[in-house]
Amino acid sequence: MNTSRVLLTILYTLIFFGIVSCGSDSMTDSMDPNTPEAEFNFDLDGVAWIANSTEVTIDNGFIIAEALNSSGEQLKLVIDNKGVDDYNLAGNLNIASYKSSISDTEYFGTQFASQIASFDISSLDYNTKMISGSFNFDLAKSDSSGEALSISNGIFNNVPFKMGSEITGNSIISFTVNNTTFQSQIVNATSNADLIYISGSKSDLADEERFMFIFNQQFSSSGPIALNSFGPPNGRYIFDNSVYRTVASEEMTITNHDIVNQMITGTFNFEMRNEDLFSDVITVEDGTFSIQY
Repeated sequence: MNTSRVLLTILYTLIFFGIVSCGSDSMTDSMDPNTPEAEFNFDLDGVAWIANSTEVTIDNGFIIAEALNSSGEQLKLVIDNKGVDDYNLAGNLNIASYKSSISDTEYFGTQFASQIASFDISSLDYNTKMISGSFNFDLAKSDSSGEALSISNGIFNNVPFKMGSEITGNSIISFTVNNTTFQSQIVNATSNADLIYISGSKSDLADEERFMFIFNQQFSSSGPIALNSFGPPNGRYIFDNSVYRTVASEEMTITNHDIVNQMITGTFNFEMRNEDLFSDVITVEDGTFSIQY
């Protein structure tokens, strides 16, 4: 009798582990073995820096990439989206910044370094939503101390990204130009270094019309601010392959800027000039925006 119970127990055990084993094999088989593994890493002053997490968002205006390592150090990039291309990070539009902690007010930026900063996108696949490329550049500290860092052997392979429609939330940009209303359905916004970047368009992958702002972060929480044509703060309106820029000395009004919760709202009415044909001037009216960045 005891022998029978032992044999029966062994049989049940063999059946149980056989089922578990089959289930495990099935789970392994259901995973696509051909899915490429994502990586984002570089050498910081010759020492390997490996991302613990990466976030990339892309719309018709900006490609925004943020990488954090296990120590909380941050590398962030904002570039004007031209797809697969070799970018020079220069000025206030294409910029990379590095912080030893996200909360740091001081940072290292490519705009403070004298060397040409390169960021090359070799693959941008909107079907699989993956981006790959390489980068090498120097950064200098924002306090003008002359302290610098060197990033080399930078590589990002098969990094997944989100489209603008996946991150828009309640953000919106709306205005009227030439008696036609523009209202964004897609908004991509972020802060990088000491700037706020905002891009609005009507749909993912629809590049024929969009509106973009660049702000300084540390401006008054409310009231009028004077705009520039190229340096921040400024606005750009892209329509039918033409780029219109805010005319210097024009103003817009900030109704509220909540730095803690990263919300900015405002209104605007101003003229914009075609950057390639100064006689081509448009009037933007009834502008309003409410942005989470």
